[in-house]
Amino acid sequence: MVKLLSSKIEEIRVMQRWNKPFSKMDNVRVESPFVKEESIPSRIFDKTFRGLSRLLKNESRFNSEEMFLRQFLEPYVFPEFKRSVQELLHWSDAVILEFPFWGRLIEKEIRKDKKPYIITDHDFLSSHINFSPTLKHLVKNFEIKTLKNATHVVSVSETDSSLFYDQGIPSQVIANSTDCIFWGQEFPGDPKLYLKKRGITLPDNPFCFFVGGSHNPNKIAVKDILYLSSLMNEEGDPSFVLAGTCSTPGKTSNLISLGRVDSEILLALYKACDIVLVPLKAGSGSSVKTIEAMAAGCSVIGTTVGFRTLGLENGRQVIIENDIENYPGLIRMLLKNTSLRQSLGHEAKIWAFQMDYRRIFQTYFNLLGLPAMDNKELARMEEIDRENFSINMKKHVIGV
Repeated sequence: MVKLLSSKIEEIRVMQRWNKPFSKMDNVRVESPFVKEESIPSRIFDKTFRGLSRLLKNESRFNSEEMFLRQFLEPYVFPEFKRSVQELLHWSDAVILEFPFWGRLIEKEIRKDKKPYIITDHDFLSSHINFSPTLKHLVKNFEIKTLKNATHVVSVSETDSSLFYDQGIPSQVIANSTDCIFWGQEFPGDPKLYLKKRGITLPDNPFCFFVGGSHNPNKIAVKDILYLSSLMNEEGDPSFVLAGTCSTPGKTSNLISLGRVDSEILLALYKACDIVLVPLKAGSGSSVKTIEAMAAGCSVIGTTVGFRTLGLENGRQVIIENDIENYPGLIRMLLKNTSLRQSLGHEAKIWAFQMDYRRIFQTYFNLLGLPAMDNKELARMEEIDRENFSINMKKHVIGV
């Protein structure tokens, strides 16, 4: 989104959470205020929050979901952060906030200056809290009050938009999207050879691939894939490869977990794999990783949840199956049917390109009161990005 907006905006400043490195590229600055995390107010806050956590733990089983509440509260602890936010608000002509955590801190300044103020909230954060009714109530209260004070609220699906509307919050739907030009290009060279040069030796036999962050539904999916790998030990069965922070690095007889990988490695894995698995059992919004895999031309097997909000047709762009017990048969069938795999990948890629961020995020221009890019401008931007991909990837791959 920042890259797209920077094509029509004089300067963009992106503020990250504190104590992160500064960077600048063209007219985009990425900055992060320095704060004293070991200050007396910070230590008092940590002690108080730990006490609150213990109270909530007494109420029910509890996990890292407490971080949702912490992120609403902690901006008030650091005066350096508040001053940096105020300076940035005075400088800016408009503000886009991803997630509402800092909203209460900035909304007073925004209202006073009458600047466009957009909050992109991918879904109700409180919907991810399952183990503490009190925590859920507190986070939902913070979230609703913050969203109601925004000039515009952005949701990522009609389902989420309806949930916001039920709470008196109208929203503009701007779907999750990805860089389909990056994921959709041919890999410059043999992806397996490139991965080997990067220290990743893939199995010689076909392999199924899953990638995900440390979000709890991804960790549950990893458990299902581990179970799946235990079922598939016949001759001709595939291996399984995992990437991302959903699982710790390691290896079994037919499964490799790589941990966090960069985008070039991830692209090579998409191009090298035979099947992508998305066996998610929970989640909201839509899965960006699913769209990435489809843009890369992969054949994908997943659950209804894995393809949520995308409106895909079973057997055309993807294969939809909710019962993990049926996956071995589907995987074996798909590995034998090369033409079906190719057809699924082809249709998936065609479908995914409608989700390219250059087109989906044009709506942000409208919300900011700016004209959207015309077809000629979009085509030129895509042409430049293809050229840059070719230059950067060849340099990156050859330079290993």
